[in-house]
Amino acid sequence: MRLLSIFSLFVFLTACKTPTDLLVKGKVDQAMKKASKKVKKGKDVITNTEVMILAGDQIAKNTISNNLGLTKSNQVQDWTRAQKNFDKSLRELFAANDLVNGKLQSSYDKLCSEKIELDFKIADHFYQLGEDLLATHYEQLSKHHAREAYFEYQECLSYGGDRFFQDLPEKMEECVQEGRVYFVSHGFIPSSDIFFRPLPQDLEQEPDCEVSADFGYVNFHESEYTSSQSFTESVEVGKRAETDTLGVTRYYPIYEDVSGEVSTTTVMITASTSYYIHVNNVTGYCYKNSQSFNCSVSDSYEITSISGDARAIPSCYSEGRNGNSFFIRSSLEQELNSKVDSDLYFW
Repeated sequence: MRLLSIFSLFVFLTACKTPTDLLVKGKVDQAMKKASKKVKKGKDVITNTEVMILAGDQIAKNTISNNLGLTKSNQVQDWTRAQKNFDKSLRELFAANDLVNGKLQSSYDKLCSEKIELDFKIADHFYQLGEDLLATHYEQLSKHHAREAYFEYQECLSYGGDRFFQDLPEKMEECVQEGRVYFVSHGFIPSSDIFFRPLPQDLEQEPDCEVSADFGYVNFHESEYTSSQSFTESVEVGKRAETDTLGVTRYYPIYEDVSGEVSTTTVMITASTSYYIHVNNVTGYCYKNSQSFNCSVSDSYEITSISGDARAIPSCYSEGRNGNSFFIRSSLEQELNSKVDSDLYFW
């Protein structure tokens, strides 16, 4: 109880700290939040507005100071951490600036300027990686370097690189054109993407890739297991008569315990096949590889049999089978073919 009282007193004293107290102790983020709440409620507006201005200025300075080590690092992961720190503080100052009638604008602008410099540094990092890879592509005529360059430019774009590099869309399109390989296929049509396309009929050049597919037979396998459940029930088998001293005869039911068993055999049918995609790298630029696949699908049906006294068996059970092996096999083969088509398409 004593510890609980001490803890409660500590919480009370902490809660009673004013924004000014928090600011003096250097807890600028807490001071900003508490002063903002009071200003919104119209409490001691002049004092709390001054606290917000001083706290906001210090938040800007602290953010720049704390990010200094991260921005001078040679690791891009550190730069992006600093970028998130800038974003957090900018959001905080932006919201506070409205409450103090724009008196935090200079601190906000300073922080924003530092953030823009860092944004450029990150975007330029990925842009230059793309430039180097694209240059290597032209030197070595290696399409994979063009494809790698595309993804570096894409990363640059994700960090707002289009604000600094107006030619970014054109660079990415150039990478697509330089890194793309064309294929012809036999027996199936694989999916295409920006770098893997079927050879247009009007394009008079040899394909980079020639692909074909070999399909195996569909194999079926059946397995089964049986489970049993016993039931006992008291059933009426007749009546017995009893006559009392007044000569009144009453009839009472006679019960007998009967038992029965339900056996359920589950038959599992599995359809499986294997297939192989063969890739002929015609020009040496094809980046797709030959690959084998295995595919299987399963379904089941049940056979129910009853033994013993049927009167003990609940009415929900009945003898027979709830499926047809022929139709299940036919359905599985269709499902298997659909799955194979899907695998081949997304190869």
